[in-house]
Amino acid sequence: MGKILFVDDDQTMRQAMRLTLMKHDLTIAGGLEEAVTCLQNKDFELLLTDLFMPDLEDGLNLVQQARTRDDDLQIVVITGFGTIETAVQAIKRGADDYLTKDFTPDSLRLKVEHYLQARQNRDRLKKLEAENSVLKQKIFPVRMLLGESGPMREVLRRIELAAQDNESTVLVLGKSGTGKELVARQIHEQGLRSHNTFVAIDCPTFPKELFESELFGHEKGAFTDAKSRKLGRIELAHQGTLYLDEIGDLPLPLQAKLLRFLETSEFYRIGSSKPQRVDVRILASTNQDLHQMVEQGQFRADLYYRLQVIVINTPDLKERKEDIPLLAQSFLDEFNLKKKKDLRFSKDHITRMMLYDWPGNVRELKNAVESFAVLGDLPLPQTPDTILDKPYKEARREALDDFERTYIRMSLFKHERNVTRTAQDIGISREELSRKISRLNL
Repeated sequence: MGKILFVDDDQTMRQAMRLTLMKHDLTIAGGLEEAVTCLQNKDFELLLTDLFMPDLEDGLNLVQQARTRDDDLQIVVITGFGTIETAVQAIKRGADDYLTKDFTPDSLRLKVEHYLQARQNRDRLKKLEAENSVLKQKIFPVRMLLGESGPMREVLRRIELAAQDNESTVLVLGKSGTGKELVARQIHEQGLRSHNTFVAIDCPTFPKELFESELFGHEKGAFTDAKSRKLGRIELAHQGTLYLDEIGDLPLPLQAKLLRFLETSEFYRIGSSKPQRVDVRILASTNQDLHQMVEQGQFRADLYYRLQVIVINTPDLKERKEDIPLLAQSFLDEFNLKKKKDLRFSKDHITRMMLYDWPGNVRELKNAVESFAVLGDLPLPQTPDTILDKPYKEARREALDDFERTYIRMSLFKHERNVTRTAQDIGISREELSRKISRLNL
């Protein structure tokens, strides 16, 4: 059963069409204005319209407006004249085909089935393209977060809880390079939406004047360069996940529209008065202080509170140095495979990585390992020599603390965080080691 809109100002034709297409979901309109209202309020698969209502321009205008609203709608015009000139005008305005009024009920039903089948084939092709996109994600899965440190265990715990929820918004906070997008992708992959699309949008990369079209889409003719309908990222993510990276850069006018979508699940394409409704989970991230931006009037308070239903903080790499050997080895395995090499880290390489603070976080570590895979050495800068700026006792204490922190971290990693075995290995009591772990914030 197809959803069909039939438009004709002739009451006899309207009654005949009711009988001919009675098995379909048929909506009938008597003219241009009524038909446009129907198109605004309901989605159709097929539009059948008379061209002369009462003159040719009414029919042609309806064809043009219908095509502007829906590129996928099958549009067939009916004319009693059947002239080539009339058909050409209609097709130029966006019609797919035309019929003359000398059809029989049986021939019309066959034609209608043909048009509906064409629409279904088009929908099926789009679905296959979407499934193909999802399949690519499965064949080439995203890198999962790695880490056994306390901060990362908390991140992974929150990811698991967020994935089980499947609906609430998630706000991922952290500095650049800490893996915020990986957190979002892992939530998607572990959740019930994993069989549908993960759509990401990098907020700072789009000019303000193009952002609304990118997010919500637009109708054909909505502005000068809108030559066809465009679906926005929010619509492409239907039944899946939309990830807004660096949401602090979202323009204020769009913040209000995003909030409305979060509250109603509805949005408007640019140039359309018809609301679209989709089922999308919103995940967002930022390296900015949104609370401070709210106080400065740069970010909407209501959107900020709506986003932080679930908050996940991604730690700096220097806060989880225990994970460096695991991460570095994972990256090296990846590059060895790609570059067909068999490189290994020495103890000196591991020590240098553990002593470095990694201001660029995990992204900087990965780049350093790739450089090692190509050049054979780690491109780590020398630590700035500021030790003489401090009193001797303070500098000595900090240096000893840094040494102990690094040594104990590496020893704990070596013994899989077993405090008793670590204490035995380094030659101190378990109680003393526990005190040091507490004092050094390990």
